Amino acid sequence: MVIVGSIAVACKSPAHGQENRPILVDPADYDLGRVLFKEKQPTSAEEALQDASVNASSLDEVVKFLTHHAELRIEVLGFADEKECDGAECKNLAERRALAVFKWLQSHGVPSNQLKGHEGFGKTQPVDLSDTEAQRQNNRRAEFKVEVAKSGS
Repeated sequence: MVIVGSIAVACKSPAHGQENRPILVDPADYDLGRVLFKEKQPTSAEEALQDASVNASSLDEVVKFLTHHAELRIEVLGFADEKECDGAECKNLAERRALAVFKWLQSHGVPSNQLKGHEGFGKTQPVDLSDTEAQRQNNRRAEFKVEVAKSGS
């Protein structure tokens, strides 16, 4: 498993004369990066957790970021590439990827109220073409969906 990207937060500037008002930030402005996987990996969530230790510093950044932003909740989304699996096998593989990252975050201190859940989408939402190995690897990933927690959650 390889982490790509880093935490990037784009905040909108307040309009002139509204500098003292709170800024409502769109959750889409938070980019927590993504985790890329080898083909047909992991075979289990436990295997991915072992592999994740190689990328602990990058995932630790996500943990630190969430610790400083208690108002945010994340869901871990898993995906597969179109050539590594078929049918239900793809959804299961994508779910294992999401679960592995979800469990890693749990085991490294992200509070349960900030972890909304995890879901696998199979090969239905590619972010790249599938012509080359590098393109396919971009599709073998886990990503973070960020939302601002409603008050009382």
